[in-house]
Amino acid sequence: LSFINTTTLFDMNNASVFKTYGLKTSWNFNNDWYLNTVNGRNGGNCFHYGTSASGAYKPFAEGALETPFLMVNSNTSLKFWHNYATENEWDGGYVEGWINGEWKVMQMIGGYPGWVCNELLDEYKYHPAFTNTKTSWEQKTINLSGLSGFMKFRFHFVGEGANHFKGWFIDDIQYAYQQTVGIAEHSANAIYSNSFPNPFREEIKIIYQLKSASHVSLDIYDITGRKLSSLVNEFQLPGEHAATWNRNEGIEQVSKGVYFYMLHVEDETGDFTDVKRIVSLD
Repeated sequence: LSFINTTTLFDMNNASVFKTYGLKTSWNFNNDWYLNTVNGRNGGNCFHYGTSASGAYKPFAEGALETPFLMVNSNTSLKFWHNYATENEWDGGYVEGWINGEWKVMQMIGGYPGWVCNELLDEYKYHPAFTNTKTSWEQKTINLSGLSGFMKFRFHFVGEGANHFKGWFIDDIQYAYQQTVGIAEHSANAIYSNSFPNPFREEIKIIYQLKSASHVSLDIYDITGRKLSSLVNEFQLPGEHAATWNRNEGIEQVSKGVYFYMLHVEDETGDFTDVKRIVSLD
């Protein structure tokens, strides 16, 4: 087997792939996430929870900055740069991941430096967070241990009603994904899959082998987790099968870039999924 490494840097010049939103409708809570064009780590863009480059966030703060969907496996790393100034132990931010249909707090390698104790929001009492002051840019790594599949993440800021500071600055989110290339056994059902040519220009053939009769789905996704094409969705007999994806066919044509195919097989012994990276060239 061999490995292919993919690294994507979200330097906030590609900020359109992110979205921001408020999380509370009661207490007149404010969402102050915006694209700051002057205070980035290298002088350019960054996302900032605050009202302006030098202004403090509003009282009753709660908002989220959400990433696109990203493919996660045991070899994935996700890092970001940040600095912050908040009221210690009352206001702060932390990272959450969308796991099994709900947002859960992500642990940091090295942990969070403090806790948020917000008397207005019971769910944030004694919550681990980035709080107090970190004036210089610092890189942090999100702990992805034990996670796999398509996931999205969000930077969640919360604050109470008094003593407001500059807030939270986020820049240069680095996503690194390592994929095993080659034919490999992934389950007791002996799902084998491979694709060729890879990289490809317009068309790629995906071959897989089933040990038992199974229901099979085979879908193509882009790097944000958006489904582009459904190639297979049917019951199939044991043996070798193949499907072809042409990037120029379908409702939406796609350009060069990194994509993933997800092969999902269900038989009497359980469910099995194989996800692999494919690369399209000009």
